[in-house]
Formats: sequence, C-alpha cells, structure tokens
Amino acid sequence: MSKLWKASGICERSLRKIGAFSVNDNAADSGELAEALYWLDLAVAELAGTERCHWLIPQTLSIALTANTVSYDLSNALGTSNPTDGVLFPFEAWIRDSSGDDEPLEIIRRKEYEDINDKDATGEPTHIYIDRLNEDQNLFVYPVPTVSTYSIRLVCQTFAANLLDGTPHSRGNVSHGFSAEWQRWLILQNAADIGSGPVRRLPTPEINDMRQQAGEAKARLMAYSNREKTSQPRRTRAHGA
Repeated sequence: MSKLWKASGICERSLRKIGAFSVNDNAADSGELAEALYWLDLAVAELAGTERCHWLIPQTLSIALTANTVSYDLSNALGTSNPTDGVLFPFEAWIRDSSGDDEPLEIIRRKEYEDINDKDATGEPTHIYIDRLNEDQNLFVYPVPTVSTYSIRLVCQTFAANLLDGTPHSRGNVSHGFSAEWQRWLILQNAADIGSGPVRRLPTPEINDMRQQAGEAKARLMAYSNREKTSQPRRTRAHGA
C-alpha cells in the first residue's frame, strides 16, 4: 500500500515543491510549516463544502422521533452516533416505521417549509427541513407523528478533520483523512496556494502550472476515485418493460 503522510508531511512536500525546504535541510522552517498547514486546512474545508466526498460520509445515522415533537436539535438527537467532526450537510433521508419498513423522506428548502400553512399537522412524516444556519442544526419534521414509533435514517456528509489540531510543537501530526491517491493533489494544491505569497512568491507561470496540474488531478479523482463502485456491466431494464 502506498504511504499515507500526515498533514505535516503533505505540507513538507509542498514546501519542497516551492523551494522552501531543501533536501539538505534537517527540517522545514516551523513558521513556514505552520502557514502551509493553515492553507491545507482551508483547501480541504473548501473541497468538503463544495463536493460530495465519499470518505466523509459515515454509516447511515438514525434519529428516534418523539410523539408530537416538531423540531429536534440534530446533534442532541443523534446522541452517541453524532459524527466526531459534526454534520456538514445531509442529502438523503428515510422514515422507518415500527415494522422496520423504510420510505423516502424529501429534504426541503427553508422556503418550502415556511410555505407550509399548518406546520403542526399530524401524520406519518413525508418531509424534513434542516436549518443549517444554527450551529447545532435544527431538524423539522412534517407532518408531525403522534406516536413514538418512527425513526429517521439520515445519510450525511461530515466536516473535514481539523488539520491544525495539536500543540504548536506537534501541530499537523494528524491524519488528513484522504486515501493515498489524493495526496498528489493535496501537495500540488497546497504548493500553489503557499507559493503565491503566503510562504514564497513564485513567478505567475509556475503557479499557474501547479494550479493546472492540481485541477487536472482533482478532476480525475472526482470522476473515478470519488465514486461508488458497482458491478460491471450495469444491468438496465429493457425499453418498454
């Protein structure tokens, strides 16, 4: 298996890429390494917030619903199953009844929820709205069940890990959370970011070249590595069947 670097190792390779960490040096400059870690953390957070990242999708979460309860604090409702890094956004949900049968739930936008005239209407839930503006996120159920035999199964994406964890002397000695094939993109993206001013000011053509390489690597990874794999060839229903 290819080597997996810690976050600090990715930054050291990036510093070397921009000429800030020579092969003859015993260690990277601590200030430059710290700055590189800040930019790596920013890039990883941006990716998590703009793409569906399968390595940030934990097992399906479950929330027990209480009779006549309209809203739930998401982190409290998840209890011990709440992901360590928290829920960034949900994207699929099902309602499970007392028989263990699941039906899809529609996750709606705020305007759609606000447009509901009677938000206290009762019945088997068909829609949920999740207010992501609240730090803990609030989940609203519609219609509201009158029994406590329902639960919601939720597929969500978590926030990326904090790559700045640790003391000043051990900062960056944490897993970046990516599989090995993503490390070249991490290095190229980080090098382009820190080489455009934060650590070094490289000529624009060099930065553009790194950004292009990083973009091409990311596109390939998103197209294949970041996809669920299924049996091949896929079977499809015959036309008209």
